[in-house]
Amino acid sequence: MKTKKRLIFILCLCIGLFFLLGVALDNVISNKISSLLEKRIQENKQEVEKLILLEGGSSYSYVQESSYWDELCRAFKAKDTAWISENMASPLSSPRYHADYLWVVNNDGKDVYFKVIDSPIKNYQINFANNASLLDSVKSKVISVNCVKDGEYYTQITAASIVPSNDFARKTKPLGYLIVGKIIDSNYLKHLSELNSAFTYSFVKTDSAIADNVNLNEATISFVKTIPCSNAPALNITVSSYLPEIKLYRDFVRYSLLAYMLIVGIIIGLIFRYFIKYFFNPLEKVTQALEINSAAPIENIKQKNTELGSVAKMIDAYFKQNNILQTEIHHRKKTELDLTIALNDIEKSTIEKIKAEQSAAAKSEFLSTMSHEIRTPINGVIGIANLLKDENLTTQQKEYVDVLHFSANHLLSLVSDILDFSKIETGKVDFETTSFDLNQVCNAVYNLHKLHADEKKLDFIYAPDPFLKQSIYGDQVRLNQVLTNLIGNAIKFTEKGSIFFYYKILAETANNCTIEFKIKDTGIGIKAEEQASVFDGFSQANKNISREFGGTGLGLTICKKLVELQGGKIDMVSEYSKGSEFTFYISFEKHAFTGINAETPVIASNVNKLIGMKVLVAEDNNINILVIKRFLEKWGISYKIGMNGKEAVALACDENFDLILMDLHMPEMDGEDATRLIRSNEDKKISNIPIIALTANASTLTQKKLLDNGFNNYISKPFNPDNLFKILKKYYHEN
Repeated sequence: MKTKKRLIFILCLCIGLFFLLGVALDNVISNKISSLLEKRIQENKQEVEKLILLEGGSSYSYVQESSYWDELCRAFKAKDTAWISENMASPLSSPRYHADYLWVVNNDGKDVYFKVIDSPIKNYQINFANNASLLDSVKSKVISVNCVKDGEYYTQITAASIVPSNDFARKTKPLGYLIVGKIIDSNYLKHLSELNSAFTYSFVKTDSAIADNVNLNEATISFVKTIPCSNAPALNITVSSYLPEIKLYRDFVRYSLLAYMLIVGIIIGLIFRYFIKYFFNPLEKVTQALEINSAAPIENIKQKNTELGSVAKMIDAYFKQNNILQTEIHHRKKTELDLTIALNDIEKSTIEKIKAEQSAAAKSEFLSTMSHEIRTPINGVIGIANLLKDENLTTQQKEYVDVLHFSANHLLSLVSDILDFSKIETGKVDFETTSFDLNQVCNAVYNLHKLHADEKKLDFIYAPDPFLKQSIYGDQVRLNQVLTNLIGNAIKFTEKGSIFFYYKILAETANNCTIEFKIKDTGIGIKAEEQASVFDGFSQANKNISREFGGTGLGLTICKKLVELQGGKIDMVSEYSKGSEFTFYISFEKHAFTGINAETPVIASNVNKLIGMKVLVAEDNNINILVIKRFLEKWGISYKIGMNGKEAVALACDENFDLILMDLHMPEMDGEDATRLIRSNEDKKISNIPIIALTANASTLTQKKLLDNGFNNYISKPFNPDNLFKILKKYYHEN
């Protein structure tokens, strides 16, 4: 742990600083003691100086203060040595002076008197020849204190000129010289010790200068007193003093500092140990726990009732919460990854769907365009066939026309199947919800196919459910289409035997009913291995069927899709060479509307002509124009032809018409744009003209769109002459 290492370093640094501080403080105290001792040396030096001066000056005092000076002069002149001996020698042994000898010489340097008072050398005799320099010094001064060496001994002397009248200031030639001396030896040092016992004295035989010394370790101070010598090197006396209190004081200071540093060190160590135990070690465990993302290192810490224990508890709670969060994050990441994969799949699926929709739309557009282009000539063929039926034809011609009419209708059904299949694939199938009489619809389908069944000499049995009395709510057009396909297939694939068609209520509630429709035949049947592909698009159970019976193979596929899109289900049971049975179930609402009675079909050939009616025909196809013209002429209706939308709008504004037959697909301007222009005309007579749309697409969505865009009604192409006449008659009578 970096913090712990730093604190250990700081502790060591503090201890080192305390040690250095103690050493520095010891040095300061030692220097202070040395300074005080040096000051004491100087003070003691002055004291010793006075002491030595006093000791050495005893002879000087003798000479200076002697009251026998005049008698000395008289005795000197008289050469009275006895008087000198009696009177001048005795004071030298007094405690005041402590002189060792008295020496009197005349001015020629001859001894007059010499007396040794107190000296270990009893036969002391000064060799005057060796003291020539002393005499020279004495001659030059009245009084002189000096030190001379005579053999092994040093002598400190005081000399005075003996002059008459005690005139020391006179410079006349003296009568002689009085020399008082003291021998500097062990007795001299002993005497100094007696005068000042605080010091010890010893001679130092050296020619070099010796400095003052303070030795705190030995608790001593010392200095050197130098006495100059006139005929030898200076005499050095070492003066020293032993001061045990200094050492004691110094040791006390040192031990006190050591104890202080030890106590401070122990206190710091205890404090550091406390922090290590209760703060840094737990912090290290906390850090370790955070690093390894686990609460194991802090298990013991969180049990303690301390601040770090509370922190450890919070960290433990954090780890638990973090584990939950990490788990959630992991799940979230996994979910996000799954979502990303799903989004990528969705994106791919969307792209594929868009491509498929674009492909299906392109295919649908292509099929729609092709079916429209194919429907146009088929409409003409069917129209011409309808016209020929009303002519006086021979039997053979009538057969030809019937074949022509049947072939055209068959071709139209093929085109319709392709168009329906295209709409189913692109999801553009529209279902209308209208109220209708189921028995009426099924009866119409039965009657439509009964003629064909009779032609093939087949028994066609129809059995409606007698308990269904009310109308139902659904798409009768799509139901008609499914029934027509299934019954048409049954008749087409049955050469002998019977066709059985019935419906019944399978389940019923207050508002809904599920109806079962069944078409059973005794035809060729389907092999077991081929039954699985019966409902696949563009496929038939056997390729030979397509060659023998024709067809696109879309009929059953369309039936299955139409039934399933209405929430129903279709089943098949077939046995090869014995026949097939198709059953489908569709649920309808009931009581949605009251029952509607079907109108009796109007047969154009059996009604009066619509003489006086004037119709505008907007059509660009010449065959369709020819067919419409022939029927209009047959019914006594006058007409005008507009080859495109612009011509139709112009004719509608210029002439009066009772009705307009408007094709939707025309060059330059289509039927919808032309209708909008007519409806926007300010002339109410023009804007209110009934307009009937001619369209190949009769879906519910298309019908609603046409009615919203201003059309009054519509008729599908190829149109049925009876339906067209019925619509014309309706608006003719209304006008």
